[in-house]
Amino acid sequence: GNEGHGLHESLKAVCDWFVYIPHYSQGTASLNVCSAAAIVLHEYARWRCGAEAAREGEKFVVEKPPTPLEVYKATDPNVLQQARDAKEADRQARADAADALDTSWLDAAAEGDEE
Repeated sequence: GNEGHGLHESLKAVCDWFVYIPHYSQGTASLNVCSAAAIVLHEYARWRCGAEAAREGEKFVVEKPPTPLEVYKATDPNVLQQARDAKEADRQARADAADALDTSWLDAAAEGDEE
């Protein structure tokens, strides 16, 4: 919300619920959205009992994400074929819809330009 006045009543009216983040000093009256989000996400992770990411010393271990080719090679061939089939069906549906359009007005407009 706004630091001085909080959320406007019209915004409060469309909210399903609110989150309260307690303050333990008089040093500030509000938190910026990034700080508030970090606190809420941390508390959510604790609530759901998520396992902490692995660390080596003081650093978190970050796995190298797979390349698109590695993802492609690891994907079940049936899934790939289903994706190809869906893409082709979508392309065909769009082509059929384009063929069904009444474009006679374009022809009439073109004939008017020629005169």
